[in-house]
Amino acid sequence: MIGLSFSWLLFSLLSLLIVLSTLLIGSVHYNVQAVLALLSLLSLPLAVFTGSRSRERLHLPIPVLLILFLLLVCIIQMLPLPLSVMGSISPHLLEIQKLIGAKGPGPLSYAFPVTLLEAVKLLGYASVFYGAYLIGRRGRHHLRLLRFMGLTGAVFALVALTHRILGLSAIYGIYEPVQTKTFFAPFVSENHAAGYFLFHLFILLSLAIEEANARFRSLYWICVVTVAAAVVATTSRGGITFLVFGGALFMGLYLKTRHRQGRGWILLVLFFALLAAVPLMEYIVRPFLAQPISINNDLKVAFWQDGIRLLRDHPFMGVGKGGFTSAFTHYITVPDRVQPHYAENFFLQQMIDFGIPAALLVFTVSLALAIRFFRRVRFRVWKIGAVTSVVVLLGQNFFDFNLEFPSTALPFMIVLGLLSAQKLKGKASGKAPFGLRPRVVLAGWLILALPLGGLLMVKGWPNAPVVTRDRLVDLYKNKDFLGMSRQAARSQSLYPGDYFIATARGIAEMRLINGRPLKWIGLGSWLFPLHHYPDLAAARYLVRGKHLEQAKIEYYRAFMKGASLSTPMVEELRFIWPDVTALLGVVPPRLQERLYAYLKADEMLPYCRAMFKGKHRIRPCFGKLTKELFEKGSYGELLSVAQQWTAFTGGDQILPYALQIRALWELKRYPEVDTVMSHAYKSDMRNGFIKATWIMWRVRDKSQQDARTLLRGHLKGALGMLKERFYLLKALEIVGVEGEKEQREINLELKQFLSLGRVQRDKTLETILEPLWRRSEISPKK
Repeated sequence: MIGLSFSWLLFSLLSLLIVLSTLLIGSVHYNVQAVLALLSLLSLPLAVFTGSRSRERLHLPIPVLLILFLLLVCIIQMLPLPLSVMGSISPHLLEIQKLIGAKGPGPLSYAFPVTLLEAVKLLGYASVFYGAYLIGRRGRHHLRLLRFMGLTGAVFALVALTHRILGLSAIYGIYEPVQTKTFFAPFVSENHAAGYFLFHLFILLSLAIEEANARFRSLYWICVVTVAAAVVATTSRGGITFLVFGGALFMGLYLKTRHRQGRGWILLVLFFALLAAVPLMEYIVRPFLAQPISINNDLKVAFWQDGIRLLRDHPFMGVGKGGFTSAFTHYITVPDRVQPHYAENFFLQQMIDFGIPAALLVFTVSLALAIRFFRRVRFRVWKIGAVTSVVVLLGQNFFDFNLEFPSTALPFMIVLGLLSAQKLKGKASGKAPFGLRPRVVLAGWLILALPLGGLLMVKGWPNAPVVTRDRLVDLYKNKDFLGMSRQAARSQSLYPGDYFIATARGIAEMRLINGRPLKWIGLGSWLFPLHHYPDLAAARYLVRGKHLEQAKIEYYRAFMKGASLSTPMVEELRFIWPDVTALLGVVPPRLQERLYAYLKADEMLPYCRAMFKGKHRIRPCFGKLTKELFEKGSYGELLSVAQQWTAFTGGDQILPYALQIRALWELKRYPEVDTVMSHAYKSDMRNGFIKATWIMWRVRDKSQQDARTLLRGHLKGALGMLKERFYLLKALEIVGVEGEKEQREINLELKQFLSLGRVQRDKTLETILEPLWRRSEISPKK
C-alpha cells in the first residue's frame, strides 16, 4: 500500500509539472524556470520510495546517466579555475577577463547564475526522467500519464485557437508579450508552439487508435483534430513539414502492428490525411520558396554560421549552459537583431553550451540507444505514437530550440522515461546488470540537490539577468553613480561578456572623479559591435567634454545600428544642436524623414534647403521647396527640383510633372514641354485635367474651328468620365463656341457638375498650369 501511495503521488507530481510547465507562459522567465526546476527535484525521492517497496536494487538507465554527465559538465563550468587553465580551454574568455581586470580564478561560464539554474534544471530533468522510468517499469499509471499529457496538449491547443480566432493580444488575458503582438498561447513564438503541439498530436493519435471505449475514442479523435488544427494555424514551415513527416513515420511504424490490431482502416485515414496536407504545403510553403532570396539570406542560416564561429573559439567546454546570450553578441553578424537567446538549432546549441566532446558523446550514445530500441522493442500503438512524437520534436528542433523550455522539455523527458522502461526482445529481464541501493540513490540526490538548490536561492535567483540589469537602471535613476559603478564591477564577475553591464559601468564612471568611462564603453562596443547602446554612451560622454563633432559621429553610428529616434532622443539632440541644419550630420538618411516630422513649421524649410545641398532627399521636402520656388518665380531651380522629385517617385505622380511643365513654359523651352506633357499623360491617363491640358497644348497652333472639332470629338468619347468631361467643357468654353445655344448648354452642364458636387477639381494643378489654358498665351510662334 505504501508503494502504491508513493506511485500515485509521483504520478500526481508529474501531471502537475505537465500542466504548470505550459500554464506558466511557456516557462521562459528565470523565476518560473527556477520554481519548476526545484519542484521537479521532488520526483526522484518519490521515485525512490516507489521503487523501494521491496528490497531490490534500483537501476539507473543510461539516459539518466547522460543527463547527470551533462550536469557534471555544468558544475565544472561553474568552478573557479586559474586564469592559466582558463586560457588553455577558452582563450576568448581569458581575453575578456583580462579586459575587465580579473586577477583571480574565474568560472568558464559566461553567465554563472544562468548556468546554475540550468544545472538545477538538468537535475530536475533527470529526476523526472527517472520517475517516469519507474512508472513505466512498474506498469502502473503509464497510460494514464500519456492520456493526461495528450489531453493537456489538446486543452492548450483549444486555448490557442481561441486566442487566434478572437484576436486577443494578451495571453490568458493577463500577459502581453513585449516582443510581438502575435503569439500562440502560451508561447510568444508560433514555431515553439508548433513543436509543442506536434509532440502531443501523435500521442493523442495513438490513444485514439488504441482506445476500445467508443465514447473515449470519439473524444480522442476530436482532440487530434483540435491539435492538428493548432499546428496548421501556427503557419510554421517546420511545423507543417514535420506534421507530414510524422504522419508518414507513424504509418510506417503502424505497419508492424496492424496484423495484431485488426484496424487496417486507420492506414486509410492517415493516407488521406497526408494527401490533404499537400495543398496545405502548397499554400504555406510554396510562397516562401518563391521569395526572391537565397538560403544564405535566411536568418536561421545566418545564426548557424555565427554560432559555428562562436563554437570555434570555445570547442572544449563551451560557453557554459545558459551563457550563449552573453557570448554570442561578439560574433553576431545579422543586423536589426537586438540580442538572440539561442542559435535556432538545438543540436548546435548543445555543442556551444557544453563543448564538442561532451555533446558528441551524448549524441553518439543516444543514437546507439535509439537504434537498439528500434531494433528490439515490442511495438504497441501507444509506443508508436510516443516514438513518433520524440522523433518529430527532435527533427523540428533542428530548426528551432523549444526543447530549451521546460514546457516542452518536461513532457519530452517523461515520454523518454516511459519508453526507456520498455522491455526489449532477446532479454530475459529488462534489468540492468548492476544496481544501487535506494538509500545510495537518495544520498547522491541529496548531495547534488541541496548545494545546487541552496546556491540557486542565494547566488542565482538574486542575480538573474533581468534583476541585475534592473538594479543598475535603478541606481542610475537615483543618481547613485558610485554605487552603480561598484554594482557593475560585481556583476561583471558573474557576466563577464555582458555588453550592457560593461557600458553601464562606463556611464557611471562618467560622473566619477578619475573614472575611466571610455574603457568600459569601448569594452561594451567590442562585446556587441552591432548594438547601439555603447555608441550612444560614447556620444553622450563626448558631449559632456564639448567634443561635438566627434559626438556627431557616435550618434550617427548609434542610429545606423538601430537606435530609436523617439521624442526624448529628438529633445536630447535639439538641446545639443539648436540649429536644425546641424542635425543632418547626426541623423542618417533613413531617419531624416522621421526627424522632419518632429520639426517646427518654421524649421522645415531651412532643413529642406540644407538637405538639398547634399545627395539625400526625403519626400516632404520636395513639396516644401517647390512651393517656395514657384511662389518666388525661380523657375530654373523649380525645374531642377521637380525633375528630382519625378526621379524620386519613379514618375508615378502628376504634380512633379506639372511643375516641370510650368517651369519649361516660363523658360520658353516649348519642345521640352511637349515631351514632359506626353510623359505626364502616360503616367496617369485617367487624370481628366492633364488630358484636357494636353489637348489644349496640342491645339495651340490650330484654328478656332479645328480646336472646337478636336475637343468635341474627345467629348463624345468621355461620356462616363465626369472629371475629364468637365475639363473638356472648360477647354471648349475657352476656345469659344459657335452660338448662344451651345454656350448655354455648356454653362448649364458645368453648373450641374459644380452644384451637385459631381467633380472634385484639381485646384493645385489648375493654379500651376493656368497659363497653358489661356488661348492668347498658348500660341507662341514657332
